[in-house]
Amino acid sequence: MLGNKLMTKVIFCLLLTFISMATIDGEPRAGRPNFTGTWQLRLSQSGNAREKLLNDGHKLSVLMRDAIESVNFLTITHRDSQFEVSDNTEREWALSLDGRKVEQTTQRDGKIVGFAQWEGDRLSFVMQTPDGGKIVEIFELASMGRRLSVTVRLESQRLSRPLVIRRVYERVGDIISSRGTPN
Repeated sequence: MLGNKLMTKVIFCLLLTFISMATIDGEPRAGRPNFTGTWQLRLSQSGNAREKLLNDGHKLSVLMRDAIESVNFLTITHRDSQFEVSDNTEREWALSLDGRKVEQTTQRDGKIVGFAQWEGDRLSFVMQTPDGGKIVEIFELASMGRRLSVTVRLESQRLSRPLVIRRVYERVGDIISSRGTPN
């Protein structure tokens, strides 16, 4: 159990290395979506990570298993060149949005290389793992900015095909206004 907690912290420490050296505190550039807000997981619309882990999870490294674990809440602060995320499990990370590759060496997993990139209105974070695997997280807004879709794609030689989990979140303010109280 301690190993999983440590690994989770390592993942998010890795992501912290993507922090921009010189950020501009401002809104995202015109034409780009703004992901800023607090988001609650909509279980009924999200993929079942536990089921996928039961089927294929035993083949994955701890780093990859931790990448597809769902969290109930995300809080995102999105500035022009930086993307900061915290969640209900007290994990926090920040990423530079300038596309630079960053390397991080961890005691447990070795060297991990990652970067962020825009693909139209979608923002993706790509990490190459020491065992040749690849973790891609894609953030995309829908329903006029009220829904956030996070798609996690894992590729590994240990898997016969990529493992994909899609999580859907709803902006917390919209949950409160549409139902009167948060779920």
